[in-house]
Amino acid sequence: MDDATVIVLTTRAWLTLIQRTDPRGTAELLITTALRRQAARARPEAETIRAARNAHAVWRILRRQDPEGAREIAESLADMLAILGEDVRRQDVRNRTGATCAAV
Repeated sequence: MDDATVIVLTTRAWLTLIQRTDPRGTAELLITTALRRQAARARPEAETIRAARNAHAVWRILRRQDPEGAREIAESLADMLAILGEDVRRQDVRNRTGATCAAV
């Protein structure tokens, strides 16, 4: 993935987050953004971690609004958090849903 694509994806994720509509879609976009930024070794790394943490925060909102939707994306969220070393948040997802984590 080239730098321009990562920048556009990151910008799209932040704009979607600001709109505060469709929590599931926003969480999924943030998960994708964090994973793609990590795969591209995009800088600054803090933006990648912020995407991961925002995905977790939006997922917690989704849990209150749509528990089934939150359960459906829990495993991909937990995997992404594990890849990025966000173990406390990954454990939160696992504890609240029983999601297993494929990535270590």
